[in-house]
Amino acid sequence: MQILNGLQQRVCFGLVVCSVFIWASSAPANADDLPRKYTLQYKFLTAKNVIYSVENKSEVELQQGAAEQHVEHSELTDKHYQVISTDLQGNCVLELSIDRVQMSAAVDGGDSVTFDSQRGEKAPPEFEGVADKIGQPHVRVKVSPTGEVLSVQQLTQDHEQPLAVKDVVTAKNAGKLDVLVRLPDEPVSIGDVWKERFEDEIVVGEKLKKAVTIQRTYTLTAIDGHRATIQLDTSVITPIREPEQEAQLIQKTPSGTIVFDMERGLVLSRETSLDRKVVGFSGPKSFIRNITTRKERYVEAGGSGAIQQARDAKGVQR
Repeated sequence: MQILNGLQQRVCFGLVVCSVFIWASSAPANADDLPRKYTLQYKFLTAKNVIYSVENKSEVELQQGAAEQHVEHSELTDKHYQVISTDLQGNCVLELSIDRVQMSAAVDGGDSVTFDSQRGEKAPPEFEGVADKIGQPHVRVKVSPTGEVLSVQQLTQDHEQPLAVKDVVTAKNAGKLDVLVRLPDEPVSIGDVWKERFEDEIVVGEKLKKAVTIQRTYTLTAIDGHRATIQLDTSVITPIREPEQEAQLIQKTPSGTIVFDMERGLVLSRETSLDRKVVGFSGPKSFIRNITTRKERYVEAGGSGAIQQARDAKGVQR
């Protein structure tokens, strides 16, 4: 049963410190009594490719009156960023590329719509936007050693100009691209917190959009050798009172765990999840629920990404 209008389909399928000093007595604290602080910074090496594999799964349950719909989506992605240049301050220009993707979507347990970029087939309409970005740099970004986005350029390729700037994203809203995990500006101890805010947009009328502020909160929870474990929580700061607007943000607030290699200066893994439900997004007898898990891991030299690992598990030859 078809129950979705245009906006509802976008909601369904659309599916980035001050110090406090405590004195216990009039005598100054010894240095040995102070918690150890750790510096978390990226280390960018020119011409180096940093490769990641990503596994993403989501389910969307939708009800409008007596009508119900269930959508399942899965995605395996192999991607990398290439270090183009660095400056004396440690700032770096990166180009981001998607190397390969396998995607699948099914509605109400029916036949799955699938796409594998390596097969050379035309992408189904549901996946055309992703297919256009595969095998070429699609974003050029300048970042600081803490992962702060300084500038972003979206790239497009055509016959006349192979690598052209299509449009510029401001640093204010670049966080929604989620290019790199944001690291603290100052050294931190276990238990310390730092935050990142950015803007996104939701539709509030026929031709009207509303800016929404989203905040990522990071907490350093553990240190094991050179590995730092970071807890991530995401929340919407802008008050949202309309369920139809809240439904558009249903995928924007994941929580999870990040593991960062302090010696090599890169993220080793990032695992996030969310399970959210919005009631009344399309009338009093409606609801939408989204369940999403995302696992991203660094691929060591000579290793294989998520897609090849899945093929190996099925006994498919390279």
